[in-house]
Amino acid sequence: MIAFRRWIQIRKRWIRGKKLLGSFGALMLLLGSLQGMPTAHAAGEPAESWMEAWRQDKQPRTVKHVRSYICGEEMTMLGKLDAGQVEQLLKENPEWTIKPAGEDEIVVLEQIADLSETCKQRAYFSLDKLGHLSLFEGPPEEDRVIRTFFQLDTHYLESSLPRQHWQALNEGIRVSDVDEYNSVLSTFSEYAVHADQGNKTPG
Repeated sequence: MIAFRRWIQIRKRWIRGKKLLGSFGALMLLLGSLQGMPTAHAAGEPAESWMEAWRQDKQPRTVKHVRSYICGEEMTMLGKLDAGQVEQLLKENPEWTIKPAGEDEIVVLEQIADLSETCKQRAYFSLDKLGHLSLFEGPPEEDRVIRTFFQLDTHYLESSLPRQHWQALNEGIRVSDVDEYNSVLSTFSEYAVHADQGNKTPG
């Protein structure tokens, strides 16, 4: 298990280095393309029609603030707010978006490129009963799947991985930050079975 954790840490540093290089390149491209580009409202154009109707009827609605993480979600009730108050929230937090969630409910959505605190404390990667790489809340034997990713070629995986790595996957690989999360996904995506490939092993 210790050797496997060391392997994940090495992959984590490699992915972080790639991410920094990629972010710099993306920033340069973005700066080059921003000149003269019109800006968009945080809520997006599709929201304008029902936002206008909300302004007109002047009725407060129940507003939920949802933090959507790469793994996990947290929700806070903001209470009854009117359209003006929600628009002020969006002005103060331009990266947030909004959407109706029912006749009298609005969701204010914040996307966060990180793991939630619950995931940081209790997330494990392992195999589900069908051989998919899955993320579990708590040890895999508790069978609380948060998310399923892709089918793994388990026969090839078992024969090609060192025994302790295969055992670690079956027992559950603990991840506590987004770099470890991405590292595990990147590592095992090489052993994914694609629908159009059958059980082909990586070349």
